[in-house]
Amino acid sequence: MIINKYTVWTDPSHAWIEVPKREVKELGLLDRISTFSFEKGDNLYLEEDVDGAMFLDRINEDIFELDERYEDESRVRKYKPYKGGLQ
Repeated sequence: MIINKYTVWTDPSHAWIEVPKREVKELGLLDRISTFSFEKGDNLYLEEDVDGAMFLDRINEDIFELDERYEDESRVRKYKPYKGGLQ
C-alpha cells in the first residue's frame, strides 16, 4: 500500500499544503487554484481553506499522511504567488 505524504507549512495565521505540481495537474485542478497559493520549483503550496481542501477532497479515496511544520513566519510567504489559475 502506498501512502502519499504531504507537508503542511503553518504559521500563526495560515497554512499551506506542499504538493507536487504534477499531482495537481493529473487531477485536473491547475486552472482552479487561486492566487492565494504559492509555487516554488516543481511544488505548489495550496492555501488551506479552499485550494488545499479541494485537493484533499479530490484524493479522499487515497491514503495520505500530513506532516505539519510550524514556523513563526512561514517560508511559504516568500515564495512566488501562483498565477496559473484563478486571478
